Amino acid sequence: MYELRQKLASTRERFTVENVQKAHAAQYKKALVGIISMEMHTADEWQPLLTAEERVDRAIEQTTAGQEFTTEQQVWLDRIRSHLIENLSIGQEDFDELPVFTREGG
Repeated sequence: MYELRQKLASTRERFTVENVQKAHAAQYKKALVGIISMEMHTADEWQPLLTAEERVDRAIEQTTAGQEFTTEQQVWLDRIRSHLIENLSIGQEDFDELPVFTREGG
């Protein structure tokens, strides 16, 4: 995802996430739509325009449906949710290197 952001931002039109979000907000009257939703909506207009938070919440709901979690597990899910909203992806290296995770044991 980082590479896509870099490529779009380096174009003559400067398609930064912020610029594309402003354009979509003006067109669709919904602020802070995530870039993934913008791309999916562009390819298929029936795809909903979701904010990063809505997209992550939807994914977490689908992944955790019908399961019960301990308090500690829920705290970790909340950390992961926050990270995904800001970064759109997560990998093993994030748990090994980022202070938000390493200070809690990774």
